[in-house]
Amino acid sequence: MAVGGKDRSMLLSRGLLSILEKDELDSVIAHELMHLKHHDAEFKVFSRVLSRILFFDPFSKFFDPAVHREREYLADEMGGRSTGKPAALASALLKIASRGAPAKASWGLSILGRGRGIFSRYPPVQERVHRLLLLSEILADSRGAGTKN
Repeated sequence: MAVGGKDRSMLLSRGLLSILEKDELDSVIAHELMHLKHHDAEFKVFSRVLSRILFFDPFSKFFDPAVHREREYLADEMGGRSTGKPAALASALLKIASRGAPAKASWGLSILGRGRGIFSRYPPVQERVHRLLLLSEILADSRGAGTKN
């Protein structure tokens, strides 16, 4: 988990460290670093506050979850590109998701949340995996094209 603010930091659980391989862990760390680099914590807080202020506006009910989902997709892509191993992040996501939904108290700390569809703050794991595997193919094709000179 990336924690923004003046003293930005990252938290890794012992459970995460115990279930992931090195490449997977590197890709998860790169994903969280992208959240820090792009100030996602601050952006998400702003989005949440705005949706609370505009509680009467139906648009805000869609805006806040959409912002969160897009920030996750962006961190996935940028993390995958920075390591060059988006498939490792896809593998990590599948391992984390296979452990099941977390207790209600930790919904905000997990890739699995309570909402579904357009009201979910988290993109579907299968969609994230699909996008990461496509990125992996694109990166492999571009590396292959670069060596055919």
